[in-house]
Amino acid sequence: MQKPFWPTTGMGRWALATGSLVGVCLVVFSIAPTVLQSLFREGSYDALLTGSVGFLGICIVAAGFAVVALLRGHDRGWSVYLALLPMLYVCSVLLGVVNE
Repeated sequence: MQKPFWPTTGMGRWALATGSLVGVCLVVFSIAPTVLQSLFREGSYDALLTGSVGFLGICIVAAGFAVVALLRGHDRGWSVYLALLPMLYVCSVLLGVVNE
């Protein structure tokens, strides 16, 4: 039996929505420091990429929705598994903080 791509439960749809929001935020946070430095020619805006506590919170919420959809709702859509990817970002940031 082939797994569907789209989620089949409400929690799976929430996981997909917040995971997509994380993807959009990653694109914006990776472009914004470069644009701000080229416009103002001073300062470092690298804190936008790694220092946003709200962004890390959205990553954790997306992963939480995905885990609940997988375990409780038995949703097996590929997009729900993709919503777990932001947790890899959170783990890499936390490992970077611990190693400093």
